[in-house]
Amino acid sequence: MKKVIETIIQKEIPKGKFFDAHSIIEYLVQNESDVYLSSHKEDWTTEYYHSHISSIIAEFENNLIQRQGESHLYW
Repeated sequence: MKKVIETIIQKEIPKGKFFDAHSIIEYLVQNESDVYLSSHKEDWTTEYYHSHISSIIAEFENNLIQRQGESHLYW
């Protein structure tokens, strides 16, 4: 999942553009549904799973992206 999210950020989000976790989740659902579905654990709620995805995105802060309030900036 982490590698897929990194690829989405690098290839699908133009540099200098803001995005949030919902943007990544929407892309996963629409274009990487196998990854999205296979990474979900049976006992996780959707809210928890989306929070988990957000924490993966946060791992790229200060390296690939920069947090801007509730959003991120790909730089």
